[in-house]
Amino acid sequence: MPRVKKAGLKTGNGSTVVEGMGKVVAEIKPKTTKKAKDYADFYKKYSHVVKGSVREPTKEDLKVLTKCHGRVCTIKCTDCGTERVINVQDAFQVTRCPACKVKAAKEARKARRAKKTKARKTA
Repeated sequence: MPRVKKAGLKTGNGSTVVEGMGKVVAEIKPKTTKKAKDYADFYKKYSHVVKGSVREPTKEDLKVLTKCHGRVCTIKCTDCGTERVINVQDAFQVTRCPACKVKAAKEARKARRAKKTKARKTA
């Protein structure tokens, strides 16, 4: 790798060019972040996510979340309407608050048990 002679020459498109030994060694492009308008499709796809709630996690968010992987968003529980903070990557599978999640799982188990019992009685 050649020694870097000039570093940090700005170009018109926002990237930085690194030159070494008279040649361009690398072009460093600025890190792009999603803007609010880029999340329009996200909000359409996941209607339970509160619009405009995608953000970097705060200290309060980190106290609530078990693990944090990048950005967080707020959802409204589909059953009771309570707001909850989740990781953006979990929006496809989380739609309820913890209390409603437990109730829904209990009802689903009860329905499965009833279905099995009914099948045994008819057979």
